[in-house]
Amino acid sequence: MYYIITTHHVMTNRKLGEARYLYGLIMSLASKSGVCYASNDFLSKVMECDPRSIRTYISKLKEAKLIRVEYAENSSRLIYPLDTIVGQKIAEKPKKQHLKANEPEWLDEYIQDLANMK
Repeated sequence: MYYIITTHHVMTNRKLGEARYLYGLIMSLASKSGVCYASNDFLSKVMECDPRSIRTYISKLKEAKLIRVEYAENSSRLIYPLDTIVGQKIAEKPKKQHLKANEPEWLDEYIQDLANMK
């Protein structure tokens, strides 16, 4: 089972609206490697919303300086959560081997767990 992880100041920031929940999901997906590789389609399926909403939420999170978005040479998007939990920096730039076009190994297990929750 996976958990949504976020800090108190993010959850109580009403200006972020639904983007608060996306931030928690990004934190959860980035918990092992420090980076979230998920597409807008995947994130929208998990959050049960339109992919356009995900774009809006990502913009809000970038404006609030809670995430940094980069694009790898292979056009995959990398989302780095920039907040801290328990005094430890969550996102550090991954080593080159993490910049793959395919998703991390654990993502299939995560998707299966989400499917089993319904």
